Amino acid sequence: MLNVDNLEDEILSEEGIQSLKWIKNETRRIASIVQSMSRFTGKNEFLGGASTGMSWLPQVDHYMKYLLKEYPRVSYSRTEELFDLKCVMPSDELQQILINLLNNAVQAIEGIGSTRMEIRNEEKEGISYLVISVSDTGPGISPTDQMRIFDPFFTTKAVGKGTGLGLSIVYGLINRYQGSIIVQSESGHGSIFTLTLPRE
Repeated sequence: MLNVDNLEDEILSEEGIQSLKWIKNETRRIASIVQSMSRFTGKNEFLGGASTGMSWLPQVDHYMKYLLKEYPRVSYSRTEELFDLKCVMPSDELQQILINLLNNAVQAIEGIGSTRMEIRNEEKEGISYLVISVSDTGPGISPTDQMRIFDPFFTTKAVGKGTGLGLSIVYGLINRYQGSIIVQSESGHGSIFTLTLPRE
C-alpha cells in the first residue's frame, strides 16, 4: 500500500490518480475476501455485518470499465434509477460476488454481445429483499450443466481457464447470509443469474 501511495505524487492525470485509488480499494477488498474465504471453509453460520448502502456499486462499475478494455465488442449496462442498496451482506463480499458473475458473463460472450445488471427491491411475506440480476447474451448453459453449475470444481471453461471455485463460493456466501441465487438459461439464448438477499 505504501508504494501505491508514493505513486500518487508522481502521477499527474486525474485518470491515473483514480486508477491508483481503485487499486488501493481492490487491495483492501481482496484482503477482506481472503478472510471471508477462510470463514467460508469453516462453520456455515450467519455472520451479519450489513453492506453500507451504495459503497460497492462504484467499485463494480470501475472494474467493468477496465475489464471491457479486454473485450471491446462487449457492452455493459445497469439499472440507472437507484435507491438504498443496503443489505445483510458486507459490501466487500457483495462486490466480489457481482464481479465474479459479471466477469463470467463477459467471458461467456463470443464476439459481439452485452451484459446487464438489474437492481430492484422485492417484498415477500413482510420481508424486504435486495434483488440483483446479471444477464448476458452468450451461448447459454445446457440443462445438464445448470444442475452442476454451483458444485465445487465444476467449470464449463476450457482447461486452464477456470478453477470451478467461483460460483461455488458465490453460492456458499449467499446461503450464509440467508439469501438465494438461481440461474435461468437456455442454450443459444444467454443466461440470467439472480441473487436475492434480505435487506436487514
